[in-house]
Amino acid sequence: MKKLLFFTMSLVLLATGNLSAQTPEDVQASKERCEKLEKMEAPDKVGVEAIDQLADEATAMLQEALAITQEIEKFNARLRGEEVEGEEATEAEEGEIFPSEKHCEALLKRIEKQGTAAASLGTTALNALQDVKKLKSPIKIAKGTKSLKYSQAVVKLVAEEAVYQAKATTAILQTVKETVNAIAG
Repeated sequence: MKKLLFFTMSLVLLATGNLSAQTPEDVQASKERCEKLEKMEAPDKVGVEAIDQLADEATAMLQEALAITQEIEKFNARLRGEEVEGEEATEAEEGEIFPSEKHCEALLKRIEKQGTAAASLGTTALNALQDVKKLKSPIKIAKGTKSLKYSQAVVKLVAEEAVYQAKATTAILQTVKETVNAIAG
């Protein structure tokens, strides 16, 4: 019982210190970006492979960015001892805290994959731009241009959100490591 009490107290103290690395301004900016991302609607298909592929990949990035941020929010809530989705936040798999180092590292890998996906969109975007220039129909040109603008806006917001995500997840990972060391020490 004493060990559990010590664990809970050390977790709260460490979480308070490291989670402050996520400033209220950072958290607010993230919420605003996510609201913008949630409101974005994927454009209609143009019928040109490179243009449609770009929009599809941008939409996948958008969805993953939102999922990662939700996971970060859940990790933060659990570290603060709050209930998450009806579960007691301090409950974890036997013998580990949640989020664990493993959970944080997996999240960091997902964030890294987002960066790789954004970089690979460069080639797809060039191909899509070339295809828009080749279009003859004013309706298809408008759809193609809308699709390009959508993809550009998504990538910009996702890139900004990824910086926050990496910073927040690194702070959470540090909190988890310090908690584990405090318990072990």
